[in-house]
Amino acid sequence: MNDKRLKTAETQTSYKQRRCAIKVTWSMVRDNPHLLLDAFQGVGFMPLHIETRLDICVSTYHGFAYDAPEVPEGELVPEYIIIVHNYGGKVTYSLEPVSSLDSLSIKELIESFKNHE
Repeated sequence: MNDKRLKTAETQTSYKQRRCAIKVTWSMVRDNPHLLLDAFQGVGFMPLHIETRLDICVSTYHGFAYDAPEVPEGELVPEYIIIVHNYGGKVTYSLEPVSSLDSLSIKELIESFKNHE
């Protein structure tokens, strides 16, 4: 993460409006915690609260992320997953809205993370 991102009060205010929720499978936390940490850093995510669904083995991390759009006060916070990109050995991360991933299964997402270790 770029340390210059939080230098001004205006930037700090903008960051606090970039609220989001990131869904993570338990297997990702258990099997690849280092990759999850890299992914959180890659999108500038700071988790503040975690909700866990025991029935589907998924945790939702609520917090702020530089890569998330600003969300006006009182509006619903969008949910995302983190997509791992590997371009010739250079790994980057991006947020993808959960609603646009209807065709992807959790198993495919886990395999995507495992393939980029």
